[in-house]
Amino acid sequence: MNGAEALALFDADFKHEVFLWLGGIYFVILLYWLISLKDELLKSFYSASFERVWCIISLLAGILFAGLLASEWEPMSAGTAVAIGLCVSLAMIHVSASACLLASSLYLRPWELLDNDPYLSVLPRLSIILCLSHLVIHFLKKGKISFQWNRLSQVLLAFTVWVFLSTLVAPDSGASQSEFFDGFMKSILLYFILIQMVRQDSSLKLLKGTLLLSFLFVGIISLYQTLKLGAALPDVENRLKGFGAFTNSNDIAALMTFILPFSMVVALRKREAKLMRALGWLLSLVAITAIVWSRSRGALLGVMATLVLYVILRIGKKAIVPVIGLAVLLAIPAMILVSNRGSDDLEGSSAGRKTYLKAGLRMGTRNPILGVGFNAFPESLQTYSTESLEESNQMTAHNSWILVFAETGVPGLILFTLAFAICIRYSWQIYASQPEFLLALVGYGVSIFFLSHSYLIYPYLLYALVHIAHSLRKA
Repeated sequence: MNGAEALALFDADFKHEVFLWLGGIYFVILLYWLISLKDELLKSFYSASFERVWCIISLLAGILFAGLLASEWEPMSAGTAVAIGLCVSLAMIHVSASACLLASSLYLRPWELLDNDPYLSVLPRLSIILCLSHLVIHFLKKGKISFQWNRLSQVLLAFTVWVFLSTLVAPDSGASQSEFFDGFMKSILLYFILIQMVRQDSSLKLLKGTLLLSFLFVGIISLYQTLKLGAALPDVENRLKGFGAFTNSNDIAALMTFILPFSMVVALRKREAKLMRALGWLLSLVAITAIVWSRSRGALLGVMATLVLYVILRIGKKAIVPVIGLAVLLAIPAMILVSNRGSDDLEGSSAGRKTYLKAGLRMGTRNPILGVGFNAFPESLQTYSTESLEESNQMTAHNSWILVFAETGVPGLILFTLAFAICIRYSWQIYASQPEFLLALVGYGVSIFFLSHSYLIYPYLLYALVHIAHSLRKA
């Protein structure tokens, strides 16, 4: 058996193992929801007979969904089926739980662990339907439609329209539009659904806690998989490895850079419950370990930028000496970690990135209005590159801004940058009470300067969190 076959066999076995673990994380999330929402749930259950009947119907529907899932799986996976089914039940009952189910499922992505599962594959659509149903019920109860809307929403809507227009000039317009609706639209829908549904501080807190648990699971599984892979296949490079959407070590590291400020703030905030502070410390440790093990230059720079910004804002004008000292202190271990990747790997990665970046700049410069078309970067690369191409399976700009410029032109780049700038402004306005948002934007923003996250759900989730926190502060 060659190395590729051994790695494929390892991945298949590990997916099965992770799937069994998934039941545990969904049970933990379910328990967190029940503890956080118990007063509201009890009040709802005893307030009216209709609410009581709906709770019973929701429970039965969740059990039915769990049964359908279990019918497709082996008996050992029954716990995972029950956990997911009960989470769906609670999402049917409570609006905040439905928003949290949508966000957590898009991160945990259980459907990626089983190929072509007829029931699990509907979970993201089911989550969206539940969220929209709660939203409609909310409007009916109020007797009017009242959307949460601000300048950030306007810019993101304009960006979405412009990205769609760019699909018309793509070499394969049909494939580009299919990817637009199957991929990018989910990111935008997540943003708009969350800002409409999360309208209370308690709901925002529940969402952040759910994300902390979800990220903790992703980080622990990635670390465990890397350790296990290193023991099973010692000849394979021992960089951080994940599963599903988080296979790439750089992507995992960027997400850990995203969540690290949130976990650290929870860990250090004395008014938080002891269990939440413990979760914050645990996730912070996992996130830092994952970033170190990834040996990702972008993520390490993101962490450094976050720390430098925090020191500057904390100390003020006298921060120049501590900042220089901190930068030197962090630069030395960062250089050692990155150098451990090996000179061939680093040279190949740097050469590939430069090739793709230059090609992306040519695409945007020669097509300044609509670019080469959404999702057309890989197909256009041969035309616009003047150098030999390697890493054929990673043909992307490796820079979120350059990718937008290449595929949607100057207007797309302006709108994408403007959305990020508005979020920076909003997060600055709430920094005194909630510093995690600005720190996360800066750290993650630096990380995705080396990654193509332009259309993925992660930046739009962060934008939604900033929007919600800013709106609640103004209310």
